[in-house]
Amino acid sequence: MKIALVENYFPDFIISRKDFIDFLGDEHEVISFVPEFEKSSNYCLDNYKILNYKLNRKDKGVWQSIRLFFYFFDKFRKGKFDLVHTYRLHPNIIATIAAKIAGVKKIINHVTGLGVVFSKKSFKNIIFQNITFLVYQIIFLLSDKVIFQNMDDLSLFKSKLFFVSHKFHLIESSGVNLDKFNLNNSNSDELVSLKKELKVEGKKIITCISRLIPEKGINELYKASNQFGEDVHFFWIGSVDSDNPSRVGQLLNTNNFTFLGKRSDIFNLLAITDVFILPTYYREGVPRAILEAMAMKIPIVTTNTPGCNRTVENGVNGFLINPRSSEEIVDKIKNLLVMDLNVMGGESRKIVEKRFSSKIVFSRIKEHYI
Repeated sequence: MKIALVENYFPDFIISRKDFIDFLGDEHEVISFVPEFEKSSNYCLDNYKILNYKLNRKDKGVWQSIRLFFYFFDKFRKGKFDLVHTYRLHPNIIATIAAKIAGVKKIINHVTGLGVVFSKKSFKNIIFQNITFLVYQIIFLLSDKVIFQNMDDLSLFKSKLFFVSHKFHLIESSGVNLDKFNLNNSNSDELVSLKKELKVEGKKIITCISRLIPEKGINELYKASNQFGEDVHFFWIGSVDSDNPSRVGQLLNTNNFTFLGKRSDIFNLLAITDVFILPTYYREGVPRAILEAMAMKIPIVTTNTPGCNRTVENGVNGFLINPRSSEEIVDKIKNLLVMDLNVMGGESRKIVEKRFSSKIVFSRIKEHYI
């Protein structure tokens, strides 16, 4: 089978789609459509068939959409693909229409989360939400199957677009590589060196890995960190999403809060982490960062919101909190720090092994290719 995977965010291709292509192996020919990116030997992409297309994520205008439609239509028609699998809103719309007109036999849409528009209840967002439902109503009529990453999103769309709900399927998360994210692979000398470099020897470490946008809860976490002494240190790891309309005002490092920015040593940073937190109120799918932390046997604090609420069993492997609450962040972290973190972290690993491993997720996706 000749398959086209269409992604509009290069980091997600590297982290998730590449592993999925490896899982498919030589059984299928997979060609990935990925936005242009800065070439780097660190990505090791020589063995992957990748076609880069121009995408300006800031540009919401019609001309870019028209240009991309003709680009995908031409590639799908000439490539004679058997299946097109699209990820995220823009590819779900543009590439689906192009694939249908090009005569592609099977089209699968993947809804990985609903984003900022569904994160806030404002008049403007309600208008955009209704536009999204209207557009997806057309797109889902054209596609053959639609994969959602959490039941909340699926149920929401089912209530709005019930006449195409027979195409809806639930596959939680994009999966996590349990062989890669395994605490047993850590090097104690490297961890000691990293703690020394970051000046956190003997401290409890609270880590968040996410893009730096307000909806991820950065302001609430920053405020909460002020309620802890210097024996507890908070790290926010992640790049500023310059293409996102949301902006974070300048927040300075403090005695117990450090912005590390984008890092390549995520494994070791998780290996020295005592508690992982994601205080998001962004409409997530199932956050990969949480699953990677769980695979590393780390207790979790996250919000009781779609996707996130599927990763935590309250009091077992962590705690769920209400979004936008600095007070609950403080309360739950303090509760965790006097509990047995090793036991709770072990429960995190068990949950991932049972429901979120990449082998389980990839196998379920592959079943829909038949």
